[in-house]
Amino acid sequence: MKKLLCTALAAALLLCGLPAANASETSMDYTVAEKLEKQIQAGSGFSGTMQLEISAPEGTQTLTTLKPLNVQWDYIYVRPNGTVEEEQRVDLGLMDGETALTNAHIQLKSGAVSVQADLLGDQWYRLVPSELSSGTAEQASDSSVAGWISATLGTALAQTGVPALLEAMIPALLSGGDQSVDLSALMDTYLTRMDLWIVGYRQSTEIGKLEDGTATMELGYSISPANIKAQLKQMLLDLLADENAIAQLNSYFGETNASALFNPQLQPYYFAAIDQLPLAEDLTIVRTVSLKGDTLALHLALPFYDAKGGSSTLRYDRLRGEGDLPDDNTITLETEKQVLKLAYLEYSSMTDVTVLQGVFSSEPNDGTFVVSDEQANDPQTEKSLAVAFTLRQQNDSGKDDEGRDTYRCQYQLNVSPDPDRDQTQIVAFEDMDIALDLLFSSQTLKTASTEMDMKLTLSGEKRLQTIVLTANGKTRKQWTPTEIPAQQQEIAAMTTAEVNALLSASALKASALLLPYFDLGAAVAEATAEPTQEATVFPVTTIDNGESGNE
Repeated sequence: MKKLLCTALAAALLLCGLPAANASETSMDYTVAEKLEKQIQAGSGFSGTMQLEISAPEGTQTLTTLKPLNVQWDYIYVRPNGTVEEEQRVDLGLMDGETALTNAHIQLKSGAVSVQADLLGDQWYRLVPSELSSGTAEQASDSSVAGWISATLGTALAQTGVPALLEAMIPALLSGGDQSVDLSALMDTYLTRMDLWIVGYRQSTEIGKLEDGTATMELGYSISPANIKAQLKQMLLDLLADENAIAQLNSYFGETNASALFNPQLQPYYFAAIDQLPLAEDLTIVRTVSLKGDTLALHLALPFYDAKGGSSTLRYDRLRGEGDLPDDNTITLETEKQVLKLAYLEYSSMTDVTVLQGVFSSEPNDGTFVVSDEQANDPQTEKSLAVAFTLRQQNDSGKDDEGRDTYRCQYQLNVSPDPDRDQTQIVAFEDMDIALDLLFSSQTLKTASTEMDMKLTLSGEKRLQTIVLTANGKTRKQWTPTEIPAQQQEIAAMTTAEVNALLSASALKASALLLPYFDLGAAVAEATAEPTQEATVFPVTTIDNGESGNE
C-alpha cells in the first residue's frame, strides 16, 4: 500500500488489499477494497465513525463501558503538485450526539508527524526531530509513513550489521505495492536463475527409499558468504540492466520507492549494502526429492551475526505431509541466548478459505530450561512462551441487495497456551478469540463512493471482558485541510520534566472526560470516591464534516 490510511482503514486495506480468487472482474479488474485505496490515492477523503464497547458478566470486577465511546474520524491524502506539498491528515473527535467533547488532529508532512489535541492544549507538537524529518524520511518516501518509520529507526539500524540495506528496504516493504501488477513471471525468471546457480554448489547426493517404496534422492548444498554476495551482485546487475523488469517494478512499487531500490546510478551503494551483510558461515541446503521431481523435504540454514543477539542462525524446514495432511513448516531463529520458533500447517479449500494452525514459542537457548514446582508458583519466575494458534481467513466478493459490488474479508484467530506443553513450565494466559469482519461495498461506477464496515471482537470463554470495536465510513469529495502553524514544539527539544508534566496534565483531563463512560470496578471506584480536586470543565464544540459524496 502506497499511502497511509489511518487506524482501522489501514488495517482493513493491509488485510484485504491483496488480490483474491473470484474477485468481481465482470465490471472491474480490482476488488472493492482496492477500489477504496485507489480513490484515496486519487485524492478522495474518507469520513466515518468508530465505536468502542467493553462488556463483562454482571458482578465482575473489571473495566467495562457504561455507554459506547463514539469517535468521528476524517482522513485525507493531499496529492502533491507543483505548488502543493504531499500531506496526510487525520481529524478525530470524541462525540456526544452531534457535538464533539474533545478533538485531536494528526498531520504527516515532509517526513514529520505533528499532533494537536485539546487534552494537550492549543499547541502543535512535532513528534519527529527536524534533523530526521529533513534527512532519511524525505529521501525514502517524503511524507509516507514508511519514510517516517525509516527515519525514526535510523539510529537503531545503524547499530545493526546491515543499516544501508534495511534503510533502503523498509519504506518499500511497509508501503507494499500495486496488487494489480502481476510480477509472477518476473519472479519465476529470477527464481529459476537462482535454482540453476545453486546446482553448482552441490556437495552430496544420496539415493534412498521411503517406507512405501518411493525412491528418493537427497541433495546437499553449501554456499560460502563470499559466493552468496557475489551472486547477489550479479543478479542485481542483471536486474538493473533489464528494462522490462524495471518497468514492472516501477509499476508495482511506484516511482518513488522503485527509484530508491532499483536505480542503476545507485549501484555502488547497493554493492556496499550487500558487502555489509553479516553472513557468518556457509548457507546450507538439504533437499529431498522423489524421482518424479516432487520435493519431499527442504532444510535451509543461514548463519549470520546480529549486533544485539550475537551469532545467530535462521532456519527453515518443510516436510511433505502424509496422506491428505499439508506440509509441515517450521521457521526458527536461534541466537546465543534465545530460540524463537514458528511451526505451522496451512490448509486451504476451493471456497477461498485458508486456515493456519501452529505454535509460536520463545525460550532460552540452554536446552535445559525447566522450573521447579516452587518456582512455577512464583510469579517472578521467568518461563518459556508457547502459544498455540489457529487462524482462519475467508475472502469473497459478490453483490448486495442494492446491486452494489461487495468484497468481504473475515478473520478468526484463537490463541492459547500450547496444550502439548507442561502448563507449569510456560507462561499462563487465558485463551483469546479475535474476530475481524470487513465489508467493502460500492456501485460499479468507478467514481461511486466506496463504503467500509468493520467489526473487531476480542473475547474468550474464560476471559472476563468482551471488547467490540466497530468502524464504518465511506470515501467522499476531497477537501483542503486547515493549515497548521509553522512554529511547533518539538518533543525532542523538551526536557523529561516538561514531557512528564504535559502527560500528567493531559491524563487528568482525559480521566475527567472519560469517567462517565467507564465502570472501573468496585476497587477503583472506592479509591476515586472522594476526589481531591474539581474536574476540569471542557468547552464543547460542534463538528461539521461537510457533505458526503462521490469523488
